[in-house]
Amino acid sequence: MSGKKRIWRYLGLLVLLLVVIISAYLLLVKQSLPHTSGTMTEGSCQNLGDGAGPDHAPDAQRILVTYASKYSSTATVAEVVMATLCNSGFMVDLRWVENAGDVSNYDGIVLGSPIYWGFWLPPAMALLEQQGQILANKKVAYFILANVVAKDKDTPENRKKAIDIFVSPVLEDFPEIRPIGTVGVFGGRIDRAKLTGFESLMMDLFGFADNDSRNFAKVKAWSEEIALALARG
Repeated sequence: MSGKKRIWRYLGLLVLLLVVIISAYLLLVKQSLPHTSGTMTEGSCQNLGDGAGPDHAPDAQRILVTYASKYSSTATVAEVVMATLCNSGFMVDLRWVENAGDVSNYDGIVLGSPIYWGFWLPPAMALLEQQGQILANKKVAYFILANVVAKDKDTPENRKKAIDIFVSPVLEDFPEIRPIGTVGVFGGRIDRAKLTGFESLMMDLFGFADNDSRNFAKVKAWSEEIALALARG
């Protein structure tokens, strides 16, 4: 086989490999994304019950906490963010990102997503792409859930790694959106019982064990920092 034919053969194999990898990733996302809002948590400060927060002033800022989620781990974190902001005096709506709607009526937006095979979930990215010009003129905060900071991996070095690998590319893609405060980086949850067969196989291949690394005390502390940043404007 000539050198030129060998190169073309290798290129063909490389293209085939890329197609397989991309197809597998898209299948992974399609198989496990929830398809109805009924599986996702939504609400507002009023849902927290009597005495859950101070009476809101007529001029209180309206905040949208919106999130992408696959198996509700990010939803539970978003609930804590909402409750903390409600108790800080803001008027808060909690929405699954596909139900976020037009964000122009909010003073601030908190957007969260799990990191799924190295990427934010597509619906979270779609919000940034579709309403980026609106968000550019709003107070915006981000948080992510990533296995890189699971359990005893939650170190300053790994948190920096998570920012560098998973957050910085998004900030570069949407430079007009300037987040307030720090980006929240939290551990998530892997529950093999909820995964598809293909996902479970991939967990085995990459050595990911079942775990619940959500630290709601850290989520609350970060939310309080964001509340201060929102109040400062």
